Amino acid sequence: MKNSEDHLPSQSGATLMLSVKVRPGLREEYEQWQSRVIDAASEFSGFEAAEVHPPASAEGSDWVVAFRFSHPEALMTWMGSETRKSLLEEGDPLLQDHRIQDVLIGGAPTRRENFTAVIGHDVRPGHEDGYRHWRNKVLKDAGDCPGYAGSEAFSPVRGVQERWVMLVRFDSRLHLEKWMESDAYAKQLDAGRQHFATHDVRKVPSSFSGWFRFDEETASGAPPNWKQAFAILLALYPVVMIMALFLVPVLNGIGALSPLYIQGFIQSALAVGALTWILMPVVNRGLTFWLIPGRSRTTTLQVAGTGIVVLGWIVFLVVFGLATR
Repeated sequence: MKNSEDHLPSQSGATLMLSVKVRPGLREEYEQWQSRVIDAASEFSGFEAAEVHPPASAEGSDWVVAFRFSHPEALMTWMGSETRKSLLEEGDPLLQDHRIQDVLIGGAPTRRENFTAVIGHDVRPGHEDGYRHWRNKVLKDAGDCPGYAGSEAFSPVRGVQERWVMLVRFDSRLHLEKWMESDAYAKQLDAGRQHFATHDVRKVPSSFSGWFRFDEETASGAPPNWKQAFAILLALYPVVMIMALFLVPVLNGIGALSPLYIQGFIQSALAVGALTWILMPVVNRGLTFWLIPGRSRTTTLQVAGTGIVVLGWIVFLVVFGLATR
């Protein structure tokens, strides 16, 4: 079983996870508002990405949204900002009940796509040690169940929240639910109620650790292949044309670098470097609303994103067409 010790604020990475219930008939309004919240968060230093998990069915109302920042201080700045407070006040009428908020500091990276139980508790004063002992036993027993994929435990964050949170991952929803519906887990819950006043569980098809980075190949977070191709072409075409106009003449003038196979290697290396560290991060940030599946559910956003990319192609074609006359 993975180490389930509490994650401390000294560790890198910080995640804000929100669970909400959306009022019936207001799903589209909520999606539009949530997109604005994510766009606003992306303007803050340290923001890495966000992930939206809608209800399992069209009739459902439970949403889970997570914001990943590079370090705890950046997350706290976003959480305490007037921008966020104003947006939350604007979104309150869309919700049935108060939002559940958890701050997770650190987290062990994983590239596997699992089903995760997010289990939160309000621990009774003076029961912290007893709760830790009970929690460790729960996680140890979970580790012996079929499909177990790991767990993490998070202590309260001083000045932000008082809740204790566990993330328990399984390789499938079936294995996760089999564990949570078992008699053994039910007995453990009964035994633990002496230590905590409240208990809530959210089940999410995500690993909730390391998944926010854009290069994670997860079913819920990776853009469709055609969108990736569109975005890469938007960034790659100007690089290729600039090198053809300015770099190739220079290389042709240097005898040792004039062979085609040498030029091909140099151009490929420069193109990969420019795309990886300069252009694709800019394209990804600018087109986040369109690239991430959880962010681009409306037809308007789909058309707008596609239109922006195609317009970019046309602009580059015109510019380089004039430059090569």
